[in-house]
Amino acid sequence: MIIKRFLYIFVLVLSIFTLASCNKPEVEDDIDDNPVIEDYTVIATTNVLSIIVEETEFLTNSGETQYEFIAPTHEDFLFLYWIDVDTEEVLSSELTYTFVASKDQSIEAIYELIALPVPTLFYETTFDEGSKASYAEGLITLSGESWTLSDALIGSLATDLKIEGNSVRIRDGYIQTEFSASDIAQVIFYAGTYGNDDDATVNFQISLDKTTWVTVDSFTSTATLVEYSYIFDEALFTSLSLDSDSAYYFRIESETVSRTNIDNFQIYTGVGIIGDDTPLYTISFDESMVNQYLLNETVDLTGCIATHTVAGGTTCDTTGTVDSSIAGSYEVIFSKTDEYGNTAVEIIRIIVIDTGSIDINMDLDSYYDDAEGLYGDALIEALNIILNTGFTGVTYDEVRYILDDSDVDPSNSDNIILVYRGTSISGVWDCSPSCTWNREHVWPQSLLGVSSVGDTANVASDLYNLMPANPGENSSRGNKAYSALGLGYEPRDDVKGDVARALFYMMVMYDNLTLVNTAPGIYEMGYLDELLAWHIADPVSPFELNRMEVIAAEQNNRNPFVDYPHLVDLIWFYDTSTE
Repeated sequence: MIIKRFLYIFVLVLSIFTLASCNKPEVEDDIDDNPVIEDYTVIATTNVLSIIVEETEFLTNSGETQYEFIAPTHEDFLFLYWIDVDTEEVLSSELTYTFVASKDQSIEAIYELIALPVPTLFYETTFDEGSKASYAEGLITLSGESWTLSDALIGSLATDLKIEGNSVRIRDGYIQTEFSASDIAQVIFYAGTYGNDDDATVNFQISLDKTTWVTVDSFTSTATLVEYSYIFDEALFTSLSLDSDSAYYFRIESETVSRTNIDNFQIYTGVGIIGDDTPLYTISFDESMVNQYLLNETVDLTGCIATHTVAGGTTCDTTGTVDSSIAGSYEVIFSKTDEYGNTAVEIIRIIVIDTGSIDINMDLDSYYDDAEGLYGDALIEALNIILNTGFTGVTYDEVRYILDDSDVDPSNSDNIILVYRGTSISGVWDCSPSCTWNREHVWPQSLLGVSSVGDTANVASDLYNLMPANPGENSSRGNKAYSALGLGYEPRDDVKGDVARALFYMMVMYDNLTLVNTAPGIYEMGYLDELLAWHIADPVSPFELNRMEVIAAEQNNRNPFVDYPHLVDLIWFYDTSTE
């Protein structure tokens, strides 16, 4: 009975509660079923441009956006932590960082470069201490070890490509170590085509017994000395079907009669590699980048572009300033450092010109009487008449025996100075079996519209436009315009003014030739703004003066821009408002 009575009481209470609920008055619900969710912008980057963060975002049950960022692993870099870019607060040290955004935020994954093991230099030769003057097969000792040179010799001529000193020159033969190395980590050497020979096919090989040779790589040499580097890891040995624990001999052979230079041969053993120090950035310039400004003109140094092999283009770091209120020459360094610490650098010289200081009334030598008091186009026309009056051109064949006087080495009268390399070599014209130097057209022959014919005197044989050059360097330049901004071929600093004044002469001497600021076509040459800056940065030297006197005696005219450098200003910069 007690149990039944308790049950009745429970039912009664429950009934009263239910009734009360049914009669409860309605009360307005103050809870917002659709709260406002803020929409934030979150950006995730890394301090290593070649590493791209993986990103995911999704809505939570409450309608907020949750972000998940994953920092990828990288063989060269170790992940450390995530930071808030604005506050530099460390947010997480986990590879995966998940959070709900509460503000616009930039976060960054921070990595550090993993220090790699460095192998041991087992052997190195620069071929400087050896001597072998014939192509006959023979043994030679280099850096304490024996080598066989077959149809190869030690080259020391100016036409031998080399880092410095000497290099090996191979002609359809080979060079081979008579010593072996085990536990090989890396082999490095430099190779390039000798003189003006055709490019050659070159094989790098290794052998267990000097009888059976296995080719590691086959490449075509070029007119430029190039570094070749081979990492002997398990993958390479496997691809060659060789055992990494064995000791190997080394051979470099050339398959053709075209001669090849080899220099600075290095063998590394142990663990690790010698890292590639080539920057991942390249520096270039857009059209807004100019080399010269007038006094008080606004200077714009934003035309530099640093292009990363993965991340693309960005701005350059700039060192140095240009004060356009003060005339003069200013050096500005444009650079960018990649994640490996390798820096790409371009140095540009910018000139500020004070046109008010140009003396239009300077008393000139009687040869230039008809040019006095003139500027701009009128001065060009007057100089054209002066230079062509009495002009006696020489033939292209005759040039060979004049340049040895015009470009003579002041320290050695038997030698000449090569324009691009600045090296001193014999001035004797020798083209057997190949030329030790040749006649370089400063204004490229292909852009003159005529050919150089041995017994003919024409624009292509004008001595002011011809300078002795190394054949390989001549080929490297080709018919490129001159530029230090990556737009063409850049000569050494000591002759930048020389080639600029030679081109100014050509433009004034020949009516159909024009200097431009764009890629040149036929009858054109560039880049004018850079040439004007080079003219100021590299003034006329005694060497250039002597060159002009020799040429003037041969063809009976002079280079006005060597005699009177300020004529450049009168043509391109003179401001009549200063009169």
